[in-house]
Formats: sequence, structure tokens, C-alpha cells
Amino acid sequence: MQLLDDEHHPDGADALTSCGALYGLMAPWHDERSSANAYHSARIVVNGTLIEYWIDDQQVLGCDLASEELRERIARSRFRDYAGFARAPEGHIVLQHRGTEAWFRRVRIESL
Repeated sequence: MQLLDDEHHPDGADALTSCGALYGLMAPWHDERSSANAYHSARIVVNGTLIEYWIDDQQVLGCDLASEELRERIARSRFRDYAGFARAPEGHIVLQHRGTEAWFRRVRIESL
């Protein structure tokens, strides 16, 4: 899930890399552009191959990681050389930061 201040970061100009996107692959359903400079809740729900992104209790994206459409997008993306991308049932969780300040609090991982 891309968490970003769309107004002040170049990635915010492209829906595929804006806040709430599955970076470079799927744009969020709702524009989160006016919500920077405050703490927000974010949640990623994974059930098998189904994934949902939620920001402030509003679902902003949902997809099936095993869908042919997403497989085709991955094959054309920067992630094409990562064999396990969006396929591995478990792996690393990364909070990545590039260039601007970012704060996280109350990070929690739950397994249901």
C-alpha cells in the first residue's frame, strides 16, 4: 500500500503510484489527495489471494492477487523479475521511506 502526501511528492501525480495504490499496478478507487499532514489509520486485509486496502475505514482498493489481469500487470512492471511477488503466502513487511518525512505509530500485525 502506497502511503503518500500526493500534493507534495512526484508519485502523487500518477494514480498508479498515488496514496492508496498497489504501487505501479493498481490505482486506488478514492482520491486521498487532501488528507496529508495528519495521522490516518491504514489497514491491509489479506484472505488467501484476495487483498483489501483501507484508509480511515474507507476501502480504497481491492483485488485478487491471482487474477489474470494482475498477473499481466506484474509481467509488465518493475516487479516482473521477482518470482514470488504477490504469490508468496508469507514474507517481509517493509515500511519504506524515500525523500520526505514519514511517521508511523501503533503499527500492529494480526494473524486471523
